[in-house]
Amino acid sequence: MQVKNYIERKNLEKKLHLFKNTCHKNHLKITPQRVTIYKKLISSQEHPSATDIHRKIKNIFPDISLNTINTNLLAFNKIGLINVVEGSGDAKRFDVNLDPHHHFRCLDCNKIIDFYNKDFENIKIAEELIEEFTITDKKLHLEGICDRCKSGYAWFGEDVDNVNYGRSKKRR
Repeated sequence: MQVKNYIERKNLEKKLHLFKNTCHKNHLKITPQRVTIYKKLISSQEHPSATDIHRKIKNIFPDISLNTINTNLLAFNKIGLINVVEGSGDAKRFDVNLDPHHHFRCLDCNKIIDFYNKDFENIKIAEELIEEFTITDKKLHLEGICDRCKSGYAWFGEDVDNVNYGRSKKRR
């Protein structure tokens, strides 16, 4: 357990060092609020929204506004520290994982899960798209029902294939 904590602490230190260097290179002032926002992002196992981050740091900085959080998250995205996870009409979510990966979003609980698949990295882009657009990245976004929600529906005796996902009332 001590080895795991040591590795996590070293990983956190590396990410904070990257954060500070990237901010300096991009002339973005390093403030206690920005450091705290970034720490909350890198310590999260989720893909938090600005509102999620705001809730987590409101006790540290009681006067910080949601707009300040959102502005900083978008600035972090602009300088390459994080990615914006595009959704389907929901609030923007943010991702500190900059390695190539894709997302699965549960239509019921709205959780976003990272997954890796080399085959998806090799998807061929249609020639007409290449001619019409400048493609800079490929990301796959899958939607469906996660195992946790699926088992919740089964627990209630419902046929998982016939549930109106994401539009039905919560069962937990």
